[in-house]
Amino acid sequence: LVDVLGRRLCQVLFFLAAAAALAGCAAAADSDAPILVLGLLYGIARVAQGAAATAAWVALPELWPTEVRGRGCAAAQVFSRAGSTAFIAAIAQDASVDGREEERTRYVSCALACVGCVIAATLPETEGVRLERAAAAGEEE
Repeated sequence: LVDVLGRRLCQVLFFLAAAAALAGCAAAADSDAPILVLGLLYGIARVAQGAAATAAWVALPELWPTEVRGRGCAAAQVFSRAGSTAFIAAIAQDASVDGREEERTRYVSCALACVGCVIAATLPETEGVRLERAAAAGEEE
């Protein structure tokens, strides 16, 4: 699919699918939908997020050299761990206020998928481009 539609479009579509499924989760949970519906929507969101990440891993080596990717991945891991810790603390604090932490978590996850979609849309397309030219396009932007 990545070779047919292109790296950027696949990432955008998968992030959009994840955002839509997560928004559906939030709406379904608010309406007391059956657990099967929630499970299906969460499953779709998880698969879509995994597919978006996979498309990103296909595109990244075509955009940046290994050394730059290594530093970027390390920085992303640090921010991911710190962000996860902060998010868990915020949810725990929020739970003691009004008990609506699950609802807020769904909306934040949906918003983060939308951010991923916007970021992916700004990447240069590398489908069918020689690696040297793709890396040069990544450095220009």
